[in-house]
Amino acid sequence: MRKFDPADRRRVRLKLTGLAADHLVELSAVHLDELLRIEPLLKQVLSRRSE
Repeated sequence: MRKFDPADRRRVRLKLTGLAADHLVELSAVHLDELLRIEPLLKQVLSRRSE
């Protein structure tokens, strides 16, 4: 469901269906797993950028 924010009409708020919320939970878990898997590489890359 889409609803305009009454305080800022440029903003649209979304209300997820139960199925969409389930998909979002699953997708978030997959992304978290991926970030944890590549954490050492991310740290290495970021440490080089701060030198």
